[in-house]
Amino acid sequence: MELLRLLEWRIGLQVLVLGVVSIGLAAVTNAVRPNRLAWVIDPKTSVDPGENPELAEQVAISLEELREHLMLGTAAFVDARKPEEYAEAHLATAINIPSTQKEHYLDVMFEMLPLEGVIIIYCEGGGCESSNVVFKFLVDNGYPVENLKMYMPGWEALGELDDLPIVYGTD
Repeated sequence: MELLRLLEWRIGLQVLVLGVVSIGLAAVTNAVRPNRLAWVIDPKTSVDPGENPELAEQVAISLEELREHLMLGTAAFVDARKPEEYAEAHLATAINIPSTQKEHYLDVMFEMLPLEGVIIIYCEGGGCESSNVVFKFLVDNGYPVENLKMYMPGWEALGELDDLPIVYGTD
């Protein structure tokens, strides 16, 4: 019995030492990498508007600006809601890139969204996270932050308006 306890204690100690050594090696490896991984998210450098209040303020677009871009055709629109919500109703020119399935929409994204030009993202509204997720996804895939805008009130506000071109059902 005593031998079993000693063996369990020794195995536990070995696991602990291996864990500490692994963490130490990971920290050293990260320290010497040219593109280090951040230990903590720096809100000032984050490309997620949900994490970076300055960026969120910078990319927010008003209803008047959205309406102007929509009527003049000077922007592409991304609906970040779920496919079934998009299918119910969406802005006439919007493409659907659902935040929860964004990786499956890479082909659509690169085919339909210009790398250069204004892209306006909207989601459900009322502080939804979907627009932030899609915004960061676009930036991570080469779309310049300067070209991306977000309509924060989202579909909650857009769906109430009767002077915008809205499509009911899928295109």
